[in-house]
Formats: sequence, structure tokens, C-alpha cells
Amino acid sequence: MKTKFKIIFSIIVIVSVIVISSVTILSIRKKIDDKTVKIAFYGLSQDLCQAIQQEFLEDEKISAKYDLLAAGNVDLGNITNKYDMIFAWNGEVTQSLSKSAERIPSKVFENIPISLRNEYCIPILLDHFELAFNTDLIEKTQVNPLESFQSFTDFLQESKKYVFSPFFTYGIDEKMLLALTGSFVEALGGLESYKNLIDLMKTYENLEDFCNIGLNEDGLCYADVLNMLKVWPKEEIIHPQWTVANRIDLEVFASDNQIACFYTNLSEHRKMKYETVSKFSVAKMPVVNEDVAHCLIAPSVNCVLISNNSNAKNFLKKLLTVEVQTRLSDKSMLAPVCYRAESYDSLADDVRFWAASCEGGVEPDLFNAVFQRDNNKMVLIANEIRDYLR
Repeated sequence: MKTKFKIIFSIIVIVSVIVISSVTILSIRKKIDDKTVKIAFYGLSQDLCQAIQQEFLEDEKISAKYDLLAAGNVDLGNITNKYDMIFAWNGEVTQSLSKSAERIPSKVFENIPISLRNEYCIPILLDHFELAFNTDLIEKTQVNPLESFQSFTDFLQESKKYVFSPFFTYGIDEKMLLALTGSFVEALGGLESYKNLIDLMKTYENLEDFCNIGLNEDGLCYADVLNMLKVWPKEEIIHPQWTVANRIDLEVFASDNQIACFYTNLSEHRKMKYETVSKFSVAKMPVVNEDVAHCLIAPSVNCVLISNNSNAKNFLKKLLTVEVQTRLSDKSMLAPVCYRAESYDSLADDVRFWAASCEGGVEPDLFNAVFQRDNNKMVLIANEIRDYLR
């Protein structure tokens, strides 16, 4: 019995040593593998990439390797095999990668609103597609355009007495054209309709194939929004050539006090002269029905953890601290996502508030949601929309 006991005990000891050694070896190997964090940036400006890179502090224990991937068609399989984390505008690329991504640790979410939390694809900074209203005209018309979508259109009708083009945006920019139509779909039908529109655009190749398909139980379809925009030039609500206008045209009309409301995004707003934009107050799109769930159409710089690299997780957590969020907002002039971080200005602060208060959180614009890797299809659909609106 003693001999048998000795043999069993010896086996247990040997197995324990092997297990402990294996775990130790694997732990050491993981530390070695995790030492270098391989980071990809897809479709982001160099300034944004640098702002994020500057928050990664390298030392003798950790370093980073960066690759800047140009916007357009990209091999998602190559990204999955090559990188530990990726930063990109939230949309088709990030949503595809998040299906096989690492779960983001729960501690990372502590400083951000519930509406922005996603276990596999988390926002770092927010842009926003906005409406900018001429404050003097709100007083003259005595119509509050923010009360509802109906009051918004009433304001545009009343503004015809004072300006040449009550509403304006620059439709030569395919992304802006698509974003505007998407914003109107969301305003009229809510989050469900907007998501259904995204799915249809992904599924069909041509506008005529999906524009009359219902987006919600009320029968709203994309053609309803296009028909509204088609009528607006005849009703003198929007400039007859808006679909081929550019941002300079917008700034000229706005500086000449010939616009009551214009549509753009926060990033483009920053490029306009202060003397011009100071006459306007910025707001989110008013909606038809407050009782249905709505989202904020706000392009966001998101991060996806592709591997289980512990240092990548630590870096992501750092990016969502109060101090770093404040610096990122200051450098990018975009909105932070952290509760207590200081925003670059009141415009960025408003975007954060709207994002936190929307039941449906934030959603990407139509370009990022559908066409990130297919610029040719984006141009095709945009041209078909322009033809439809003629």
C-alpha cells in the first residue's frame, strides 16, 4: 500500500509540476506577445490618428506598432489576423469586425452613458449631423422649429418672407446628400425605419429596387423623403440647385443672410467663418413622433478589440478616462463620450448630451453604415437620388 501511495503521490506531483510549468510558460509567452500592441487606423484623418497615438505611452515593457489604412475596400480577414485593435468611423467595417471581436471589459464602460455602451465596438469621439438655425429669423417668424418636425417645416415656410432659400445644404457631397435623406427618414420613422433603410441599401444595388419598400408599420418608405425634397424647390423652401451646391455656396448664402436653416456636420461647421456661424444656433433634427425610439445620427470614432492583448485593453480603458477624453476633445474639436470630461466647446457638449439622452443611442450616417468599402456604389446611389430629385 505504501508503494502504491508513493506512486500515486509521485504522479500527482509530476502532473502538478507539468501543469504549473505549462501555465507559467503560457503566461510568459502571453506577456511577450502582448508587449507590442499592433494598432490599425482605418479611414481616419492624420490629426485624429496622431491625437490617439499620443496617448499611448511606450516604455521598456510595452510598445506600439501603427498602420494607417486608407478608406475604401479593405480585407477584413487581413485586419483580424494582423492587428490587436482598430480605430475607425463606426459603420460597416467596425460592425463586421465586431462579430468576431474580443469582449470589451466592463470597467471600460464606467465613465460613459448607457446609450453608448457596446461590448464589442465602443465610441471614443462623436461627430454629428446637425441643423443650424438663424436665430434672428426664429424671433421674426415667432415659430420654434425645435418643437416638432411639423414646427420645423412651418418655420421654413414662414422664413420664405425673409430669405431666398429657407433650407440649404450642399448635395454635391455624396456623404452629405445621403446623410440628409437618412436624417429625414429617422425623423419621420424613428430608429427602426433608419435601421431598415440601412439594411435595404446594403441589400439592393439600385435606388428603384428599394425606395418604395416600407420601412415601418406606417408604410413610410425612402421615396416619401425623396418626394418631399423634390417638392421643396417648387415651394421655394430649398435652392433649386442644391443637389450640385458645395460648402462654399452654403457659406456665401449664410453670410449674406439668405438661409434660415442649413444642414451639415460638426466637423464641417468648424471650417466655416465665425462671423457666419455665430448667427446660427445648432440643434438636432426634430422628430414626428416622440413615442417611438429615436437615435442620434452621429458618426463616431470607434474602437474594436481584435485580439486578447491585455495591453490593448489597458490602452482602450485609458482612452475613456476623464483626462484623456478632455485632451482628445480639445485636439479633435469633436465631442467626448465620457460623462465628466470637458468638451472642446458648447457645440461638442451638446452632441454628448444628445447622444446620452437618445433612447436609441448613436448610429452612423448612411455612408459609414453602408458604403465604407464600396465608394462606387455610393456614387451610383447618390447620382440616382439626384436624378430622382430633378
